[in-house]
Formats: sequence, C-alpha cells, structure tokens
Amino acid sequence: MRKLILSIAFAMFSSVAVHAQNFDSMPSFKPEIKRIAIFKNGYAYTYREGEAQTANGWAYTTNVPVGVFGTVFGYTTNPNLRVTKLLASETERRDVERIENLTDFLLANENSRARFTLNYSTRIVENGTSISTNKIVEGSYQVIGFNGNFLASEKIVDNPNSYLRLDQNQTSVIVKSETGTLYLPVSQIQSVEILGTTRTEKPTLTKENRLAIKLNNDNAGNVNIGIAALERGVNWIPAYRLELKGEPAKEAKLELEANFVNNLSDFNDAEMFFVVGAPSFLFQNQLSPLSVKAGFENISNEINVRAARPMSRDKDSGVNFATGSSVGRLNSTLDVATEVAPTIDEEERGEGSKAEQLFLYKTSNVTMKKGDRASLRLFSLTVPCSEVFEWTIDDAPQTDNYIASGQLESLPAFASRFWYGLKLKNTTGMPLTTAPALVFKDANPLGQGLLTFTPVANEKVVRVSPATEIIGTHKLAETARATEQRKINGAATTFNVITIEGTIKITNVKTEPVEVVITRNFSGKVTSASDGGKTTREGLNPNAFNPISTVTWNLTAPSGDKEIRYVYKVYVRV
Repeated sequence: MRKLILSIAFAMFSSVAVHAQNFDSMPSFKPEIKRIAIFKNGYAYTYREGEAQTANGWAYTTNVPVGVFGTVFGYTTNPNLRVTKLLASETERRDVERIENLTDFLLANENSRARFTLNYSTRIVENGTSISTNKIVEGSYQVIGFNGNFLASEKIVDNPNSYLRLDQNQTSVIVKSETGTLYLPVSQIQSVEILGTTRTEKPTLTKENRLAIKLNNDNAGNVNIGIAALERGVNWIPAYRLELKGEPAKEAKLELEANFVNNLSDFNDAEMFFVVGAPSFLFQNQLSPLSVKAGFENISNEINVRAARPMSRDKDSGVNFATGSSVGRLNSTLDVATEVAPTIDEEERGEGSKAEQLFLYKTSNVTMKKGDRASLRLFSLTVPCSEVFEWTIDDAPQTDNYIASGQLESLPAFASRFWYGLKLKNTTGMPLTTAPALVFKDANPLGQGLLTFTPVANEKVVRVSPATEIIGTHKLAETARATEQRKINGAATTFNVITIEGTIKITNVKTEPVEVVITRNFSGKVTSASDGGKTTREGLNPNAFNPISTVTWNLTAPSGDKEIRYVYKVYVRV
C-alpha cells in the first residue's frame, strides 16, 4: 500500500512538473468579466470568460483573479467539457521601457562612440584670445564602478537586473579616445551625444501570475473557458429617490439607484447583479493559493479553529449593513426569476432574481474602466404612501439606573421628538434594501431620511424632517409597589415589583387631523395600552423578569390635545 501511495504521489507530481516545464508552450487566452454579483461590503463574485484555443486540453491566462480561499474554480460554457485541473505559477516577463536618467542611457548604449560635454571648463586660445569653455571628450566608452562590479564576461546591456544595480553616485565611464583613455565619473558629465545608432529603451522584468487550466478532453480545440472567484475591489451603495404624488400624498414614485466604484477591473458589456442580503464567507480574509503564494498551513489551521467553535454571525461574517436578512448562499447560476408586475403603466423595473436568502437586481450591458464610478437606476415604481408624524421613544440610560435602584427620582424626562415622515408599503414584489432616501414634492427637496430593510408587503416609515406643528410630551409615574419572591437558580430572591404608568400627550396645532405613529421601547412587562397600542416582546428571552418590550400606536390625532396611556411593571431586586 505504501508503495502504491508513493507511486500515485510521484505520478501526480510528475504530471504537474511536466506541465509546469512546458508552461510557455501552452496557448494563452484573455478572459474578461462577463458577469459579476456585487455585495455591499466590498466583495464581488466574478465570472471571467474568454475564448481559448487549447493544446492537449491546456490553456493559460495571466488575468488571474485575486480570489478568496475556497471560491476560485474553473468552468466552461460547453456542457460536454469540464475543468479538471488548475495550475498556478509565478513567472517573469521581459519587456522594455523608456530610459529616464543619464546612467541608464549610458548603460543602454555602452561601447558606442559618444561625445561627452563635461560640467567643468578649460581654457583655450583662439585668435590670440584666451577663452573658457566646457571640456569635450569623444570616443567609445564602457560603464564601470557599480555596487558589486560586473564581470567582464557579463552581457550587462541586455540584462534588466543591471539597471537595478545602478547608482549614479558610484558609476563612472572609461572613454577611449585617439589621445588616450579617460576615467570619467558620471557626476562630471553635463551631456552626452551618441554618435550613431542610439537606444532610448531599456529591458525590464515584470513578475506576473499565470493560471493554467486543464480540460477533460485533450482534443477540445476552441473552448469558452471561465474562471469564477470571490474578489475585493468593487462595492455598491444603494440610494432611493421618492417623489410624492397628490395632496395629501397617497402615492410616491420610488426609484432605486446603485452607486458603485470600480477598483477591480475593466468591464466590457458585462452583466451586473447588485445583491441585497448579508451573505457569509468564512474565509473572506484568506486569499486562495491559486491567486498568490499563500501557505496551506495557515489555511489549514484557520479551518481547524473555525471547526472547533460554533457558527455565529461574528465580525468575520461579512455583514456590513443592517438589512434584516438572514445569512444565505449565492446561487452561481443566477437564473431564478421573480415575476412582479408594475403598479402603474410606463414604470421601469430592472430584472431581478432570487437566490436562497438573497435578492439580486440585474443590469446588463455595463462597460466601464477600472477606477470609474457610476450610478445605475435599478427600478422606478409607484408605491402606496401616506404622510405621518412619527416618534420613537427609547429608554434613556437613567431608566436602567431606575430599574436597578428603584428610586423614583431616576425616572427620565422626555421632550418632543416628532418627525414628519412617510409611511411606505412595499408593493414592488422585491425586498427593499437599507439606503438613504431623498424626498421630493413638486420637484422641491423636502429632506433625506433612511429607508430600512423592508420585506415584500411590509410597511416602513422614512423620517424626512423634524415636525414643527405636532408636539409631544412623555411622562412616567410610579403608581404602585409590591414585594414578590422569585427563584433564581433554585434560590429564593426578593424583588420589588414596581408599576409604572406612562402618559404621552400629543398636541396638534394644525387645523386638520393627522396620522401619528408612536413607538415606545423599554424594559418591563406591559399590562395595558390605550388607543389600540400593540405590544411585542423582543430579545433572546421574552419571558425574562424585565423583557425588552415595544408598544406601537397607529392612530389619528385630532386638532388640539390627545393623551394616550400605557402601564407596565419592572422587577427590582431588593
């Protein structure tokens, strides 16, 4: 068995080694990004494709994605062909570039005949007059005096590394003229004229990554080959525009734009999918060894560490923006269409698809250069809308102190926080991602708020501007106190059970009634709420002594004053 394993390992190594040696004989191809799914956290899943004329089933490219570990794979668009092997290597590519300084110019034209004008003067007598002029030396020359001298047998002119070893302060030339040989430091040369053919370029070496791809058919011929990978370099930021319709507003034109910056690659007629949701990529900070020279040891250790701890949505999960969506998986086919109908005629709707817990807005025929920025409209639809005045009342830090101490003087005082806002109902057939929303009416800007993640058929309120005609006050009062025994971990514990009544007063100085939405968040158990207040409990343990409770009122406030009340209890350990 040991002999068999060694034989298999040797055969695999030999196969890779042979192909690595013949790398330069493989045909090359240049894949371009044809499809890309863009997330809001700076990552994108790319699909690079290109036509390749394979040889013995092999082809290679230097357009290698810098992909995340475990996300790089090869594919073909031919259902009868598949990729069986990827081989990554780093090589040096020879090229030329323009000469930019005197020392490079001297080295590139070594052994030529040249005329040197020096930066110091000499005196000559002309027609009986003594004249001071710069000294000129003419002859063939050689470059010497490098850091680490070259051997005489070295062909330094065509060696790119020679130019990297140049130091102008330690470089000299030996000029052989008709009268003798002159040792001349470069620092003494003012200008030089090459007498004859002149080289103005020097050789360079550029390191590049290569990725060779092997197909399951050695006679595949011309094939469309693709490379997919999760990469960084492009992200999108959504933004909404709301145009109110009617007086009062009953509808609003809702437009979603994708603003994105492309620092990844050129796009030529590409399909883009803008992803709504919070996908998890466990190794998003670990590059694939197929993209760079990365060690498998570190990756293996990271896998073991993650396998030893429970799955959680921690800082490594890639969640960047509160969307309210669950962790999901990106379906690489991106072909599950969601049929939705516009609410009115002449409305614009981009194509969309659903992939597990994600939603993808599709835009086609995108062409742009690396470094470009763009804004693309994804849809323009009309949704039901109503003008509301909204107030969210949260517990201040003093409330926690009150629950801990039970002292009435710690109860917080609340001031008016009503906002003029818009209540939108999502009838688009698509989830609405979290994004800023700029509100207009009759082409006049009213303000900008935040539309948070809104599932289909749900409602959300967008705050537009502080209210000036709706005023609110909020007061808390202790109405009762009792003692109660509870068991905690089997031990009897005494609590003060404090009953608190909250009073919210709404003052409407307008002449007509208005729609009001009030949300009260606090710690405690609700016992009653007037005016149809709806109570919910949140948190990991809704049956706790003091759960996180929310009371929500949706009501019509008449002109003048109106009061609403609610009662709840808090437990304070004695």
